[in-house]
Amino acid sequence: RDGRILGLDVRIVKDVGAYHCFSIHEPTNTINHLPSQYKVPAFRAEGVSVVTNKVPSAPYRGAGRPEAILVIERLLDRLAAKLGIDPAEVRSRNMIAPAEMPYRPGL
Repeated sequence: RDGRILGLDVRIVKDVGAYHCFSIHEPTNTINHLPSQYKVPAFRAEGVSVVTNKVPSAPYRGAGRPEAILVIERLLDRLAAKLGIDPAEVRSRNMIAPAEMPYRPGL
């Protein structure tokens, strides 16, 4: 009720076209980037590739990242609206603090 993320339970479904050629990459990359810069104490995700009668798709640079950011940012907007809190405040409450950052730059 204070605008903090308690967890995410997500199912990503990707249309890969008529046959798969690297079909798992985009849903996997979407799942990997979904928490973004936010603290997500509990996270469960499932990625599914679905074969259809469309043109096959293959990985492209950044495949899945834009989709992940759209999902998490939209969820935070909806959370803010539901609770009547400024969306910037919701983001601030959920942001990983510098001291909590689990990753280190490689360079």
